Amino acid sequence: MQRALLTISRSALSENVAEVRRMIGDRLLIAVVKANAYGHGVDPVAKWLLEDGADRLAVAYLGEALALRGLLPDGCERVLVLGGVPPEHAEAAVASGATLTVGQLSEIPALADAADRVRATCRVHLKVDTGMSRLGVAPSGVPEAVSAIAARPSLRLEGAFTHLATAEDPDEAYARQQLARWDAVKAHLPAGLLTHVLASGGAVRFPEYLESAVRAGLLVYGIDPLAGLRPPPLRQAITLTARLEAIREVGPGSGVSYGATWRPTSAGRVGVVPVGYADGYPRSLSGSGWVMFRGEPAPIRGRVCMDRFMVDLTPWPDARPGETVTLLGDGASVNEVAAAAGTINHEILSRLGPRLVRRHVE
Repeated sequence: MQRALLTISRSALSENVAEVRRMIGDRLLIAVVKANAYGHGVDPVAKWLLEDGADRLAVAYLGEALALRGLLPDGCERVLVLGGVPPEHAEAAVASGATLTVGQLSEIPALADAADRVRATCRVHLKVDTGMSRLGVAPSGVPEAVSAIAARPSLRLEGAFTHLATAEDPDEAYARQQLARWDAVKAHLPAGLLTHVLASGGAVRFPEYLESAVRAGLLVYGIDPLAGLRPPPLRQAITLTARLEAIREVGPGSGVSYGATWRPTSAGRVGVVPVGYADGYPRSLSGSGWVMFRGEPAPIRGRVCMDRFMVDLTPWPDARPGETVTLLGDGASVNEVAAAAGTINHEILSRLGPRLVRRHVE
């Protein structure tokens, strides 16, 4: 018996891509497929997204780009690596054909030398740090970076971008400071570059800064990036279900799960759900989360264990092992579960582990 199943819907992904396209018009749509396509399974999701309307893909690391080579008909030709490339991997990065990011001046000679050795032209995007304090050239260093790239014929500056630190926060002040810095940076960029500033949250909140491309992650997976503030019409593409492993009768005062943190005051029934924090299901949902059973919420009782957890099935005396519960889906959306777990939607998705079987359906 299959204990748990992640179901990923291509039709939902396609609808979401179409909705993003309506939002951004003819701008370039860069679908972000890092972290195993946000837990959805990069194979076949990456190929689906390109076939259904995305123009390019983006990943965090070179290794993720290399994994796409055998999955896409044109290899890494339409893949952007958002992070930097260590010098020792520069040659492999250039040879992959992916578009690479320059976020430090020191990366420019390493990439150019590698491109000379493999006799290839390397497309690069210049990342500018306007306030994230993570990766990117400082705004004051942009003119030097642009000149250094232009001085190496084997490098072609195709684009430039920045990343907002607070695009999903209700207070827009800091994000607007970053956007103002970006406006100043653009005066030092060559004409005709592909520029992208906004990811999913920013695309909803700051449509006036759509630029010539948008990096869409949560949006294409059907997750409202602003958690209800300005919800676009999306459909969550992923569902997590499990089959009840066992039903236990519990008496008054019986301890349930580690630490016996929940003890019923009267006789009841708990169902054992064979999913745990080793699968990426948050331990912080202990005593606060729920699953959907027969269309109604069944609360988690006691602590979430590594491999399973218990839910209260007392209202259903006829519940049986093998029946299905929904952990992510209708009545338990990614945003709702993230809020109950005290975390963010990105983390719920990206932590979904390899033990969970993924079924991709049209």
